[in-house]
Amino acid sequence: MKKIIPFIILLSFLFSGNAWSQPQKINVDGQELKLEKPAVLLYNRTLVPLRAICNKLGAEVKFNGEKEISILKESKTIHLVLGSNRATINNNEYIMEIEPQLINDTTYVPLRFISEALECQVMYDKEKEIINVSSKGSSKLIIEDQLTKVHYLNVGYGDCTYIDLPGNNDVLIDSGSSTRADTVIGYLAKQNVKDIELLIVTHPHEDHIGAIPAIAKEVPIKKVIDNGVVVPHEYYKNYRRAIWDKRDGNPDIKKTIKMGEAVIEILPPSVSYFTNYNNSSLGVRVKVGNVAFFFAGDFEELVENEIKGNIKSQFLKVGHHGSGEATSTDFIKKVSPDVAVISVGSNPYGFPSNNVIARLQKEGARVFRTDVNGNITVITNGNDYNIITEKGTEADLITNPEQDSIQNRGEVVASDEDKFYHKPDCKLIKDLNVENQVWFENSLKARGSGYIPCSDCDPK
Repeated sequence: MKKIIPFIILLSFLFSGNAWSQPQKINVDGQELKLEKPAVLLYNRTLVPLRAICNKLGAEVKFNGEKEISILKESKTIHLVLGSNRATINNNEYIMEIEPQLINDTTYVPLRFISEALECQVMYDKEKEIINVSSKGSSKLIIEDQLTKVHYLNVGYGDCTYIDLPGNNDVLIDSGSSTRADTVIGYLAKQNVKDIELLIVTHPHEDHIGAIPAIAKEVPIKKVIDNGVVVPHEYYKNYRRAIWDKRDGNPDIKKTIKMGEAVIEILPPSVSYFTNYNNSSLGVRVKVGNVAFFFAGDFEELVENEIKGNIKSQFLKVGHHGSGEATSTDFIKKVSPDVAVISVGSNPYGFPSNNVIARLQKEGARVFRTDVNGNITVITNGNDYNIITEKGTEADLITNPEQDSIQNRGEVVASDEDKFYHKPDCKLIKDLNVENQVWFENSLKARGSGYIPCSDCDPK
């Protein structure tokens, strides 16, 4: 639950396109909007010259100094500031999803915001690729607490998603590593989160649960769902101490949770996969109205192939940080996402894989990355949605360099999922996931950490 901020947000569900490209044709009351300087698409948002749209809609424009702008029409007064996404309409505060811009010495403003603020209706004819503005329609002002906001946080190499649901319901899926705790706590504070109604932990890897103990000290957590897998690591003991009394007693059972109009499905994999931490990941699907979000944790193709039922979702949080062992073509077709988000940071594994991005784009998904785009926020009313990135636009086919699965970083290597250590070329670990490798300078240090030498490769 959060403290409600006393302002309304005017939601701008805008049209596809790339930064600084030409938008579609614009009609106002059936007549083409004539522009001396062309409209532009800036990060998927349509901007038009200020005076052109205001004159067409019968509004007066006044500049108060170099940056402050007043737009007047009958009983309506709109105040804007160049470079700021905050605006007021008759002294009620609104947030625009892109600020007014000075482009080639001309002031540009968001078409939808200005039109709807002046009580016009904006519709997009996809077939004809025309934006229609009608002064006979009515604007759609959407109250902030009626919106769902899904925040994919930039926590480096890790996962953390905060979901702000209508009805003051706050959901956190994973937390990122302990080194990112301050980032998450600070972000939640900026969103005025006072407590978390539901924490979903997909699986017990440090980059997914490490920050939870610190978060729990600052933000009360009411209920926790995890997959029930227990691991022999100190970070997991810290996690248990922080949340055990809030934990659901039957973590391995498929669940459907209703929070207001939102439906959250918890999809556990078969217990046969629980010896592999990544493949023990819970799948999570959140559906609000007609818009759905799927979160794949770190599970890979084996689990993807077993998922049953309808998991179609407009948004896919890509599995295992874009690992080439996850996000198969068949799985992408099952989810059928319009948008894919990869939560990733600097790593030695070559994630995200070129192949994963190529597969997603081939199936028509727009791809965003937290290491490229920063925090990524999706705002939806259950029918339409808008994507706001902290920086940049959707990702091109540019990734970290691919690397071999086993790269020597010591004399011996172990898995964090068993108690044996091996020579790097041991056949028993040829498929050992890079994320599960534990390297030691020598055998003595491996034994000192409680590991046993592999009898097959006999490391000395």
